[in-house]
Amino acid sequence: MKHYALNSPEAMARILAMMIITDADVHPHEIELLDELNIYDVIGISRESFTQVFHDYLGDLSDEMDAEGHVQLVSSARLDEMLDCVTDPKKRLLTAAILLDISKSDHDLSEVEIAVFQHILAHWHITLDDIQSAMSEL
Repeated sequence: MKHYALNSPEAMARILAMMIITDADVHPHEIELLDELNIYDVIGISRESFTQVFHDYLGDLSDEMDAEGHVQLVSSARLDEMLDCVTDPKKRLLTAAILLDISKSDHDLSEVEIAVFQHILAHWHITLDDIQSAMSEL
């Protein structure tokens, strides 16, 4: 998997890209949300750089394809490796808040999205209340 600097916009963007494809369906609302909420500027990345991170993540997934052409979209080990690249508590809260918005944007919160989001919260030791408090301070 491609390596990004700790707490970099690219590390955060890769986690967002992962959530967008977690349910194996890139919904237009998920992409539109990035523009609507000005996510690129919020995390400090250009739209073009985000797109490159997204493509690189898809490349990383294709590198893990088995002989039959199957890819495991959700892998705890891969997810933990990505999550460990964001160590700053404020960036974790921001990323988690954006992930929640992305998950809800297509009005269909899938079981896999819920499971991945719960895994992220547990891994980062944060709660929904933590996210709400952090966002209300903005």
